[in-house]
Amino acid sequence: MKALLIFSLIFIGYQALAQHDHSTHNHGSEAEHAHKIDPPHGGEVKDVGKYHLEIVFEIANSNENMSIYILKSNMKQADIKDATGKINIKYKNGAEETYELTNNNIDKLFCNIKDVINPFTAFISINCKGKLYNSTYSYKGMK
Repeated sequence: MKALLIFSLIFIGYQALAQHDHSTHNHGSEAEHAHKIDPPHGGEVKDVGKYHLEIVFEIANSNENMSIYILKSNMKQADIKDATGKINIKYKNGAEETYELTNNNIDKLFCNIKDVINPFTAFISINCKGKLYNSTYSYKGMK
C-alpha cells in the first residue's frame, strides 16, 4: 500500500511539471535553451561579430597546421573568396612571429607555424567582405 501511495505522489509530481506554464516567467534567453552545433572541423570556435572563426591547429600537419574557417551563424561555410588574414604569434619566452594566411579559395585560410613544441598565443586578424575580425587562440604546447 505504501508503494502505491509513493508511486501516486511521484506520478502526480511529474504531471504537474509536465503541465508547467512558461508564459508567466523567464527561464533565461532562447540562446540558453538552444542546442549548440558542433564545429564542422572539430576546432575551437570563436565568436567575432557576424561570423564565427573555427580554429583548427593540427601539429602533425607539416604544411597547414593552423587552419581558420570563417563560418556563418548557422556554422555553415561563409564565402571567403576575398578573405585575407594574418596571425601574430607570441611565445611564452617572449619570441614573436607573424604569418600571412593563405586563402585556399574553397573553405579556409591557413599557415604553417614553425614551432609546435612551445606554448603560444595567436592573435588572429581576418579581413572578410571589407570588415576586420580579430580573435585569439591559446596553444598549451607539447611540454
